[in-house]
Amino acid sequence: MRLEDIALEYRGASLGDMRRSKRLERIGLELARNPDLSFPEAMGSEGQLEALYRFLNNDDVTFEAVHAPHAEQTRLRCQAEERVLVLHDTTILKFNGDREGLGRLYEEGGTRGFRLHASLAVTPARTPLGVLRAETWARTTRPRRDRNRRHTRADPQRESLRWGRAVRACEEQLGQAVGAVHVMDREGDNYDLFSELHAAKAHYVIRLANDRRLVGESQKLKGVV
Repeated sequence: MRLEDIALEYRGASLGDMRRSKRLERIGLELARNPDLSFPEAMGSEGQLEALYRFLNNDDVTFEAVHAPHAEQTRLRCQAEERVLVLHDTTILKFNGDREGLGRLYEEGGTRGFRLHASLAVTPARTPLGVLRAETWARTTRPRRDRNRRHTRADPQRESLRWGRAVRACEEQLGQAVGAVHVMDREGDNYDLFSELHAAKAHYVIRLANDRRLVGESQKLKGVV
């Protein structure tokens, strides 16, 4: 993508005011020009830096609203392809200092930050098309040690459900015109997700964490391959 096209990825963001939408385009362009710089360095002046902080602190500026126009541009690029790979994965964003909205990242040490689960669309030739869906969350409470597997699977707020939410959202965005193959690492290896993918007749490749039995086979996978 050319640098001058970066602003198009944010055009039309629903931020409650057209001036905020234009501000988002300018911010995206400035950060794309200098992706390795901090905010104060990338913005170039105290005035522009102050405008950035006012923008980010506005209640109408949400993660979902900022990402929405890029997701739409990604969908349009996907529609020009006969088949796309949708790569699902979770990453951790770690921050120093005391910031609002952060949660615990590790059991020890008090490291703070949040998690991002992204669904990146690429062509079979590995050309990136964009992020179709992204979800963030922070762990604000300690995990309970007294919960067994049955209690965990019955919890409607369990984090593992994010994989299914991402698949459903991407399938809905792409529709039937685009052949999508969902690709996940070992964390996506859970029966609930397999069942959902099978019921939706979705195509997928998941790296297994468990030695599972294949349909129609008496042996488990490791004994077959």
